[in-house]
Amino acid sequence: MRGLEKPEGVKNKLKIALAILLFQEGSISLGKATELTEMSRVRFMEVL
Repeated sequence: MRGLEKPEGVKNKLKIALAILLFQEGSISLGKATELTEMSRVRFMEVL
């Protein structure tokens, strides 16, 4: 059985999920999404 994930890991996953959602609905730009996730544009597009 897996234990609970560390808070930093959860926080990072939530930031990525939020950025993807906001980007896909057109609320934020690609640049803003990459700022929010602290990823490069290429990496963010790979995650999409």
